[in-house]
Amino acid sequence: MPLSGALEYLKGDLWTPHDTAAWPYCIECKHYSEVNWNNVLTAKTSDLLNFWRQAIEAADIMKKKPLVIYRWNRSKDYVCWNDNIELKNQIEIKSFGIYFKMGLLDEWIKEINIKLNSSK
Repeated sequence: MPLSGALEYLKGDLWTPHDTAAWPYCIECKHYSEVNWNNVLTAKTSDLLNFWRQAIEAADIMKKKPLVIYRWNRSKDYVCWNDNIELKNQIEIKSFGIYFKMGLLDEWIKEINIKLNSSK
């Protein structure tokens, strides 16, 4: 979305106008030259925790679930979420009062498609 965050009532970096009510997530996207998350358990601020905090803020306004999609240079695409989606390979992060799961975006997309198609 152009000028992400510029409109008070539309938050997130991606917006799905075709079926906004049915899509449960407010999506924040990040692409940095590097993403340091090795200090996520020891520092109150880290890239990953800050990404998640921003996603929570935007999702609260949109009345959606937060979702962060991120990558760094030459990395795969990763996703952070906090609901009942479970991946074969995922990391759960609980740090400084924040909780979310993290995994590969490709794997998450397969699982969310299964979930959304089974609820129709």
